[in-house]
Formats: sequence, structure tokens, C-alpha cells
Amino acid sequence: MKFVAIIITLVLFGGMGYLMMDARNQAKGVTNELELIRRQQAADQAERAAERQAGEAPAVNQIPGATGKGKRPAPTPEQLAAAARESEALVQGAATSIPTMPPGGTIGAPAPGAPGTPGAPGLAAVPGAPPAPVAPLPPTPRQRQVVAAPAIAKVSEVQLESGFVIISSGSGRKIEKGMPFAIRRGDAIVGRVKVTLVEEGNAVADIVRESVPVGVSLQQGDDVIQDLPPL
Repeated sequence: MKFVAIIITLVLFGGMGYLMMDARNQAKGVTNELELIRRQQAADQAERAAERQAGEAPAVNQIPGATGKGKRPAPTPEQLAAAARESEALVQGAATSIPTMPPGGTIGAPAPGAPGTPGAPGLAAVPGAPPAPVAPLPPTPRQRQVVAAPAIAKVSEVQLESGFVIISSGSGRKIEKGMPFAIRRGDAIVGRVKVTLVEEGNAVADIVRESVPVGVSLQQGDDVIQDLPPL
């Protein structure tokens, strides 16, 4: 009986040992399989990251509008000629648009001899360029008043040395001796006169010399208007 019990015990221990060894082998296999899966997942993640970086990076030497990557093809002679003409046009445009600065000058300063700024340094004019248009100043109230005044006559003759003028209207236009008149040229009054002799078709008027600005003289064809009161 003891012998049988020993054999049964050995068989049980052997079976248990086999089961334990098999369990360890299975656990080791599962561990190895899990490790393999982790390595595959890490490799897949690294490959996807590399693909995303390659997709986000700009293509080098890629022709605009091309669908694939590759080297830029050699330009044709027509493309080289077009590029040369475009470069020449850009150089000429830059040469005409860049102002030249005189020694000691200031960009944007008025040109020498300009009204109000004699001798001021300025920009060099581009040869062949048309002058910049100057907007006229709006008329003053006095100028509008002078222009609106109706003409009574014209200066038909001027005697500067004797100091009188002859105007083209006389008693027929109710002009009388002693009447003062203003002489208009454009939108300005260039002097005043006072009638001294009246005839039917014309009249003689003395020039009021202090009313004529310096450097100005009455001329044939100037308008004769009523003297205007000051504004």
C-alpha cells in the first residue's frame, strides 16, 4: 500500500509540475506576444508621424501646379527670354521711380527757386517726365466780387506819360465828369481812374497813380467797372 501511495504522490507531483511548467510557458508566450504588439504599435506610430511631417513640409524644387514631387525641369529658351524682359522692365521702372538726392539735399523738399523757398534743395526732375499738375486755388470773396461786376467800357487808349486813359463810353452811357471807376484785368483790380472829360462815345479819365500796384501798368483792352467798396 505504501508503495502505491508513493507512486500516486509522485504522479500527482509530476502532473502538478507539468501543469506549472506549462502555465509558465503560456505566460511567457503571452508576455512575448504583448511585447511584439507594443513594438508593432510603436513602429506604426513612428511611421505615421513621419508621413505627417512629410506631408506638412513644403515640397523642394516643385513646380507650382504640379501634382508630384521632383526636380524643376530646365527652363526653355522662351521662358529665359521672358524672364530677361521682365527683369529689364523692373530695372527701368525702379530707375524712374527712385528720386535722386542732391548733395546735402532732403527728399521731399521743394525745388530750388520755388516760390516762398528760394534756394531750397529738392528732388531732381526725371528727364522727359511731365510736370506735376498744380491745383488752382479757390477764388477769394473779393475776386468773385470783381469778376461779377459788369463792364461799363473798355480802355481804348493809354497815355502813361501824361497820366490818363481814354475809355470807350461817354455821355451816351450816362458817364459824367468826376465819376471814379476801377480798371479790371482778369479777377483783379489793377488801378483806378477819375473822369475829367466826357464826349458822346468816349471819355477821358486821369489815372490815380497811387492805386496802381508797383510793376503794373494799365493796358488797352482792360475792363472799366464801377469802383467797388472794400469788403
